[in-house]
Amino acid sequence: MHAILQWWHEAVQGGFLAQQHTEVLLHLVGLKKDVRDKCTDPRHRVACPFDSDDFVPFPSCCVIPSDAAWHARRIRAHRYIECSAMTGEGVDAMLEDAAKESTRRAIEMAQYIQAIQANKRRMF
Repeated sequence: MHAILQWWHEAVQGGFLAQQHTEVLLHLVGLKKDVRDKCTDPRHRVACPFDSDDFVPFPSCCVIPSDAAWHARRIRAHRYIECSAMTGEGVDAMLEDAAKESTRRAIEMAQYIQAIQANKRRMF
């Protein structure tokens, strides 16, 4: 997570968005969702004082969805979504969400341009 956030920060600071006239549709995507439950390496587990022998703590090697959603808001991404290319879980939802949001933004921009053009005609 830290690596992609650092890359995005450096890209923005380097002028990556300088040519954009509209707000960029950005999704923070968590990959390998299917691996989250399969991590059995005890070194990847976070110990908790309330853990019992039959309770398996959340793996520290995986991104916690609430933390990722917070980072998505921090970098002004539309949202955080997880998917798995192996199982296909979340891939359709990610693509549908991107399509819906980009369509909504395109319609909103077209309405804005129409309103500006209508106001220009009234001035003359």
